[in-house]
Amino acid sequence: MSEEAAPIPVPDGVVSVFLTGTTLKLVGIEDMGPGLLLKRIEKDVIMHDIQFRGAISDFHGSKKGLIRADYDSLLMRYNEDDIYGDGNNFEIAIFQGVAEAWEREVGEKLVAAAAAAEVAAEAAEAAKPGRKKKKKAAPKASAPWVSAGSEFEIAEEGVLPAGAPVVVEVFRRRREFGGAVALGDTDSADLWNSSQMECRPFKDTAFTLDRMEAHVATQAVPATSATGVQATAGASTHGATQYAPLTMSPEEARAHLDDGALAAFLARVDGLMEEALQQNEAFDIFTNDFATLADDDAAVGANAENVITEYQSFTDLTYSKGKQVSCIDWLGNTRGVVAVSCTEPASFEERVEACGVSKPGAVLIWNFVDPIHPQYVLEAPTDVYSFAFNPVNPNLVAGGLLNGQVCLWDTSEVQRLKEAGRKKSSKNASSGGGDGADGGGSGGSSIIPVCQPKFVSELHDSHVFAVTDLHWLGADVQICKPQGKLDNPKTGACDFFATTAADGKVFFWDIRVKEDPKKHEMLWGPMYKISMTRGDVAGDLAAIKFNFGDLKNDSSMLYCSSMDGEVALCDFSKPDNDPHPEHAKLVSSAHAGPVRSIERSPFFPDIMMSVGDWTFKLFKQGEKTPLFSSPSADAYLSAGCFSPTRPGVLFTAKQDGTVDVWDFLDRSHEASLMVRVNSGGIGAIKFWPQMDKRQQLLAVGDASGVLHIMDLPRSLRRPVHREKDLMLKFLNREVERVGDVAARAVERGKNIKVKAETEKEGGTAAGGAGATAPAPAAAAAEGGTADKKVELTMDEKAEEEYKVLERDFMVSVGLAEEARA
Repeated sequence: MSEEAAPIPVPDGVVSVFLTGTTLKLVGIEDMGPGLLLKRIEKDVIMHDIQFRGAISDFHGSKKGLIRADYDSLLMRYNEDDIYGDGNNFEIAIFQGVAEAWEREVGEKLVAAAAAAEVAAEAAEAAKPGRKKKKKAAPKASAPWVSAGSEFEIAEEGVLPAGAPVVVEVFRRRREFGGAVALGDTDSADLWNSSQMECRPFKDTAFTLDRMEAHVATQAVPATSATGVQATAGASTHGATQYAPLTMSPEEARAHLDDGALAAFLARVDGLMEEALQQNEAFDIFTNDFATLADDDAAVGANAENVITEYQSFTDLTYSKGKQVSCIDWLGNTRGVVAVSCTEPASFEERVEACGVSKPGAVLIWNFVDPIHPQYVLEAPTDVYSFAFNPVNPNLVAGGLLNGQVCLWDTSEVQRLKEAGRKKSSKNASSGGGDGADGGGSGGSSIIPVCQPKFVSELHDSHVFAVTDLHWLGADVQICKPQGKLDNPKTGACDFFATTAADGKVFFWDIRVKEDPKKHEMLWGPMYKISMTRGDVAGDLAAIKFNFGDLKNDSSMLYCSSMDGEVALCDFSKPDNDPHPEHAKLVSSAHAGPVRSIERSPFFPDIMMSVGDWTFKLFKQGEKTPLFSSPSADAYLSAGCFSPTRPGVLFTAKQDGTVDVWDFLDRSHEASLMVRVNSGGIGAIKFWPQMDKRQQLLAVGDASGVLHIMDLPRSLRRPVHREKDLMLKFLNREVERVGDVAARAVERGKNIKVKAETEKEGGTAAGGAGATAPAPAAAAAEGGTADKKVELTMDEKAEEEYKVLERDFMVSVGLAEEARA
């Protein structure tokens, strides 16, 4: 028996790959096959496919070899016979020399195939029946040349001069150069002159002229010569000029000023000059209209450039299937990494039945490179309702759980293991033992790293209800006991975060956990607590969302939203002389249901947005009445956020699976754009924190556990000209409107009170008059007059103001004269 031949090894400079039909269509080589063996493809196309498809790209395992390519337009060859025995169907030449060798080889094969085809065609033609084979003619013997008269024809073709050439010299005066020349056709009969011409010209219809033609070439090239001229300027000399300004005497100046022509000119241009100055003051004449033309036309509409598209989506069958997204956060220092937590959509009765049965929760960390497997998972004892990355140290993640506990994860060890796995996979790929992995992918393995909590708060020292919101307080911010005063140590670390729940409490946590000296255990609990009340109304403020201001400026104010639709402005610090203060300073009953989101504008720090029931509202900090209330939507609103790049745009999510875009520069009575994400509800939305002029991403989590990454168009990410100023004017108008409405309400209240007192006095006077008949009538008449006077007070005041304005307008336009004292 003969041993099976070993497969041919892949030579250096060649990469062997297996490409599916999908990849062939994506990179544009679906026409390759037995009929087309070679084709060139740009290197950038392949690297783009690896970058955006990640581990599922057919070129992913050959990434290192492709990076070594020494030319850009890579040559691919169809490997039909699998000459290397690796099951691949294509090979790529990464070196220029290999590509040229392939082209020569294929060219030689094509030439040989063409020659073979020609020989076969001749043989087939000769083999046809009824065709006689042609006998080859015998070679003729050489014989002397015999003239047949051709030399005479050749001689006739020649043209020989009959005589010496005629030389004609034409002269023209220099002054006639460049003059106009008039040429025209004239009949020879018109030019006949009997004194100078012997024969009168006539037309002979039978005349024929035989001319011998000769091919003659003439080259007329003027004589040229190379000549140089040295032009040197004369020697420079120092010179000076004395001049004096033209002045006029006072008498001459007075004569010019008294000139009637000058006065008439000034009177004629005075109005035009004043109008031009006003226009220059009102309009910026140096504005480039073409620079702002595209921005003005970029209003939100329905064309293709204004459509929000889905960039990517993530879901996991183990951790997110059948659950709903509760919280989303982006990893700030890494591009393309987003985290999401999912919770069980169980009702209260179902949770009561499952009481005592612990179901673990998780936070999934997704990377854009691998949309199939999470990068790693943060596990928790129960469902995670809220979480956030530490803004200074992203390896620390704090989360709030369903049972009210708070946990802290440290992902440093997971990152280290992930890096070690990536290096191991890369080493195996380089030695041919694996597929390799990208740094942000899953390492070519289906095993997902799991990170357990580093600290979990004590159950008796945690919230009673689910932790619905969690925020880090930022770098260089510290809460001091026992009054909760703010301190700003210049350490650059972020060690404090706050949590809230529907139990009416806000807890402040310090991640610098110390060992308990009595129990010798690491017991973690809140270092500062406050209880929220509803202000004038009895009961606790069941806060579910909160938003802090700029804590570095020693501002201890925060906004809270409750389950009962209230929006409260609170102060979490305690005065020195009041151990039990009222933390809620201002409470507004803004909504009819739970307020799902409370956000602060990134461009106007004193503007807040609350999202609840069917509407969203805009508040100015310190004001109880909202500045703007949106019309009621056809579905419940579940989340909202401001645009990070456009001051006049905000986004709201609804329970019917749609996201509304509100552009206040376009319209304020309805949403400017609506995009459907899915058919179910939406639980959370959050913008990508990195500012990129070319791309802006919005993460949207739905009720089926799917995380959608939406790509916003240019019109929604690039601000229009003076957008911030226009939005500020809009907000100021709303503030003035709210103030005017409040003032009118006070005035109406006073009028109603005066009217009630007048009616009461009139009734008392009528009862005390007794039997006097005229007294009741008189009292009634006086009461009616008083009522009429009260009712006409506002109208009379408005009428007087209108008459004053009308008088001033008539005087300004010259229709009336100003009243003299």
